[in-house]
Amino acid sequence: MKGARWSALAAALFFASAPAAVAAAKESARALLGAGVAAFTQVRFDAAEEKLSAALVMRPSWRTASGFRALVLWTNGDMKRARAEAARAARMKAGSAETFAARGYARMILGRHQAAAADFVKSARADPRYLPAYLGMGSVRS
Repeated sequence: MKGARWSALAAALFFASAPAAVAAAKESARALLGAGVAAFTQVRFDAAEEKLSAALVMRPSWRTASGFRALVLWTNGDMKRARAEAARAARMKAGSAETFAARGYARMILGRHQAAAADFVKSARADPRYLPAYLGMGSVRS
């Protein structure tokens, strides 16, 4: 009976701490995404790929991170992997400067330049100071 109580207590503690652990993982993944995007804008492409890949290990289905990793892979010349990541990211529902930009890059990689340009404009409107929006606009208009 004593062992059963400890098992029940351990299970209760595990399930009570699970939401906090999930929230911490999401926050860590968000920090890695930010670091990856910052590394990209600083032309540190290997560091950007490392950070974005780590974010995707924590949150494998995160399409925003996939969109930015697609951009980094494309920049580094890995077209096959870039297109695979872009295909997944292009299907996301965007609603913020970050998600519009990520989807815009995915669409750009897939050759959908008008849709990409529209996403970059929406990204800039959502946050007029979001540098990746303007970098994207320049890429599809050049």
